[in-house]
Amino acid sequence: MSPIVIDNYVSFNSFQTLKKGFMGSEFPWFYNPHVLTAAGEDEDNQGYQFTNLLYRQNQGPISEGYNFIIPILQRLDTPNIIIRAKINLNPRDSKHTMLGGYHTDHPFNNAKTAIYYVNTNDGWTEFETGEVVESVENRIVIFDSNIKHVGYSCTNEKTRVVLNINYLPLNS
Repeated sequence: MSPIVIDNYVSFNSFQTLKKGFMGSEFPWFYNPHVLTAAGEDEDNQGYQFTNLLYRQNQGPISEGYNFIIPILQRLDTPNIIIRAKINLNPRDSKHTMLGGYHTDHPFNNAKTAIYYVNTNDGWTEFETGEVVESVENRIVIFDSNIKHVGYSCTNEKTRVVLNINYLPLNS
């Protein structure tokens, strides 16, 4: 199945609340010294990002930021099992750089990945098939979790902020 791209995914008000929450100076970001590849490690050991794990399977919500994503979760194929929800912040780079390498997020059969773009910038998500999805705020791309993908840094904004949700849809 090809990735599905949907613009203006949540209402304007929900998006403004989400963006203000994640892009505000009070949101806690945690330094992560690696950006994963298909092998599960940073190939050049130079990549890094800031993250906040919002939800983990068997633990439930583990960050107050989880409340910002509820409108997104309510639209996602009515997921019955959320595997993980994590927000990533990648700082601006002087050139477009692959963030880690091509990878899949989880090995679960029938799992879906949803990447939600919090801010507009000139970074993008690229799939191993060659398809590209530009980083446009309030856009989501949904695809089978076994499709390899990779993010690219931005050069025109201070940050590239994306939400990554892995889930099993109710109908799986």
